[in-house]
Amino acid sequence: MKLFIENINNFDVDEGSMSNYTRDKVAKLKNPKDIKRSLVIDKLLRKYLNSEGYNRFQVNISEKGKPYLNIPNIFFNISHSDDMVALAFHNLELGVDIERVKERNFNFYRDWFHSKEIEYI
Repeated sequence: MKLFIENINNFDVDEGSMSNYTRDKVAKLKNPKDIKRSLVIDKLLRKYLNSEGYNRFQVNISEKGKPYLNIPNIFFNISHSDDMVALAFHNLELGVDIERVKERNFNFYRDWFHSKEIEYI
């Protein structure tokens, strides 16, 4: 398995060089951060596949809406959270999930839960 975890702010991206899949996706997006995430993921996807000798590839969409490659035995999965993206590759189907850990304030629970329940949480 190969896993990339990157901060999108560490990338300069060029909208001129992207896959057709990303071009179609970006055309539907309005939020600049969503656009940059998609461009960074596309750049990482192309970088990895090129390093494996795949200079020509196509990203297709399954009936369930999941992107997949036209390359046998190379599967990938994407996740993002805030400014971070994760992109995983494997020769078997896989999933990846990334989530920014946020500090939680549980003080408002004091009005709703018993003290033993709060300790458990």
